[in-house]
Amino acid sequence: MLLFKEVISPFYVFQIYSVLVWYNDNYQYYASIIVLMSVMSIAMDIFQTRRQEKKLRSMLLMLFYCLNVLLLFT
Repeated sequence: MLLFKEVISPFYVFQIYSVLVWYNDNYQYYASIIVLMSVMSIAMDIFQTRRQEKKLRSMLLMLFYCLNVLLLFT
């Protein structure tokens, strides 16, 4: 789902269109480099988003734990 959200963003839709045009105009090398860079960028975005989600989830669990301890001792 996260991959799909990244790929349908306006920037990457434009990149896909541009790459198709460049391949059609025989700019295969340039288009291939753009595809490689776009794939790497999407992968890094997904990695960072997942890492931040995990960090946020652990912070939230710690908050719930602290609140439970506070409520237990009051």
